Amino acid sequence: RGDFAAAAVAAQHLASVAREQGFVYYEVVGMLLQGSVWTRSGELERGLNLLTTGLAQYRRLGYQFTLPVYLTCLAEAHLRRGQVQEGLAVIGEAVQLTETNFARFWNAEVHRLRGELLLAQAGQLQLTRHAEARVQPRLDGVLPKHPAAKAVDRGDRRALHLAAECEQGFAQGTRRRGLALGQAAEDARAHL
Repeated sequence: RGDFAAAAVAAQHLASVAREQGFVYYEVVGMLLQGSVWTRSGELERGLNLLTTGLAQYRRLGYQFTLPVYLTCLAEAHLRRGQVQEGLAVIGEAVQLTETNFARFWNAEVHRLRGELLLAQAGQLQLTRHAEARVQPRLDGVLPKHPAAKAVDRGDRRALHLAAECEQGFAQGTRRRGLALGQAAEDARAHL
């Protein structure tokens, strides 16, 4: 909802609760969420560093299911820094993963961002430096938005992602930890 300070606190809380409970996966997820928050709030260098470090740790853990979600965050950070080629390389991996694993739920967001990167590459995308503004294509408003696209713009995609993360925690037999982490993740999502 644009409250980046509250989102940063909630993401830090998620990482902290996960660390206390010994749940390394969610600690890394908290780091990735923090990186995304910093990027969206205009702290591009700080966000990019957290996303890069978090993704390296995430890959070491061997998880693939939600990797496209975090790759999208990294690609958006590159786009916001004007590093279009780097963003296209990252989003290319995300496209491939959404087509080859169970992350199809993220397919629309991956292709939306890929489109923005391609528009930026062609010089047809206005990049804004305003911290709270989203990257807006010049074509914005030409076509009516589908209700699902409006939900993504509202940040509901984070709800889907965090719900999937919590389900994974429950599936691993960590109901108590999953409840605490689910609440922390919900707090983070509410502020984005």
